[in-house]
Amino acid sequence: MAARAVDWFAEDLGHECDWTSVGLIASSAHSSLEVVARKAGVIAGLEAAAVVAGVADKALEWRPLAADATVVEAGTRVALLS
Repeated sequence: MAARAVDWFAEDLGHECDWTSVGLIASSAHSSLEVVARKAGVIAGLEAAAVVAGVADKALEWRPLAADATVVEAGTRVALLS
């Protein structure tokens, strides 16, 4: 999967970077996000998301807050990325 993720980023970014972000966001900036379930359902793909995050930037920290196969309600915090 990691090899495929490299291809996905190359397709989206053309082997470079997101120049808009480079131009508008300070290199010293830090951010984080929460993955939140929009609807009730069953969690799946958290391990894949961790692999893709690691390929995007090895400095990213992926922290799942639920496990795959967990039934969740809308609004449940599923993971954090920072």
